[in-house]
Amino acid sequence: MTFRSTRPALAALLAASLSFPALAQESDTSETTLPPSAQGAVESQLGASDVPASVGELMSDLSGDGVAIPTGDIAEETEVEILPLGALESAGEDREAALDNALARARTKLDMLQTQVKGSAALSDALAAEGYDTDRVLGVYRTADQAMTILIDDRA
Repeated sequence: MTFRSTRPALAALLAASLSFPALAQESDTSETTLPPSAQGAVESQLGASDVPASVGELMSDLSGDGVAIPTGDIAEETEVEILPLGALESAGEDREAALDNALARARTKLDMLQTQVKGSAALSDALAAEGYDTDRVLGVYRTADQAMTILIDDRA
């Protein structure tokens, strides 16, 4: 008999304990803001980075955080500058093999970048106007004045 009288009591305790956590929760509808240092880190990962000044910086970018990939929509009226790889400072032909290795290691990221460039009319039109195809794109960088710079592999 005692087993039967404890079953309803256990069931009542179980029901009460399951509903208690739901009552203890409070709804938090406040927005979370990032501290300035974290906002800068998020922004740099979203493609707001500096154009490399040298081939060494480009190789460092390729092996580090990766390729600068634009995010969001790029307006048709955005100013786009084409920067050939040959315009970057270079340490000579001995860096050619190192650059090729860095590009090979970053191939997946470069493929994603080139696909995004194909999807942007502003970027693909600027490339076509200069006679380049999207498969030559090595990086897309947003400058401080919101213009875009496309780094192109202009080697033969």
